[in-house]
Amino acid sequence: MRISAFGRVQVPVTATVKSIVRPIVTLDKSKSARDGAQKMLELKIGSVVVSDGGKFVGIVTERDLLEKVIAAGKNPANATLAELMSSPLITIEARQGLGEATSLMLQKNVRRLIATDNGKIVGIFTQRDLQGKVYDVFRSLTEG
Repeated sequence: MRISAFGRVQVPVTATVKSIVRPIVTLDKSKSARDGAQKMLELKIGSVVVSDGGKFVGIVTERDLLEKVIAAGKNPANATLAELMSSPLITIEARQGLGEATSLMLQKNVRRLIATDNGKIVGIFTQRDLQGKVYDVFRSLTEG
């Protein structure tokens, strides 16, 4: 830890997206909203990435289920993930810093980014993950 000329603690924040991504969970686009909701509940996650023949084509979030199924009065057993998904996926290179990721999330008004490494998906980066990292930084400042 360094102290600046103004007496402030300087903390180098060099964490990258890759340092806090989690594996993605996928479901086929033909699966129902109910299938998606059950998978999210089972794994305690907030989204599933939608696939079509092994290719990742979109994402369905808890909010999508709330707005596009429940509030719209649709039957969760009949609504497919293809109907509900947001597409295209919003991606960020895993080597990018947390600042770039935060900026992109704000710019695109999203809570999740798909992390890639040379075009290959390596995981998902979420607002919740970012909050955890920020908490860790603040905790280390107060304990240091």
